[in-house]
Amino acid sequence: VFTRMNEAPAPVTPAPVTPAPVTPAPEPTPEPTPNPEPVTPKPEMPTEFPPMPKVSLPPQNLNIDGVWGAYVDGKQFITQYQGKNYYGWIDGQPSEMGIITIKGKTLSGRNNNGVEFTAELELSEDGKELSLTFENGNTIRYQKLQ
Repeated sequence: VFTRMNEAPAPVTPAPVTPAPVTPAPEPTPEPTPNPEPVTPKPEMPTEFPPMPKVSLPPQNLNIDGVWGAYVDGKQFITQYQGKNYYGWIDGQPSEMGIITIKGKTLSGRNNNGVEFTAELELSEDGKELSLTFENGNTIRYQKLQ
């Protein structure tokens, strides 16, 4: 069953949508630039060497080659160093011999009985006096004989 209507209802038209007003983003403010530092001139590169200073460096490893003598408790100690070998006499009698190495001011070695030792060396400026200070604190002061 249909009922006829004289007038049809007016179609509903949606109201037009108006976009919200857009506010422009604020312009970014540039960060203040710091005052530029004063430009200091770079030092000039040298162009030539001055004369070499007069210096004398101690040798990296002390050279104790030669014959050295000392009195220890009234006994005469004679020690001869030849490169990596050494020989020792007490009161004219052979005492010991062995091999040594010197690194800087440290002497390390092993004698013919297998005993290893270390001593700190001190050589006088004129090269005529040699002090050996062993790990036990004993020091022997030698004089160069040859």
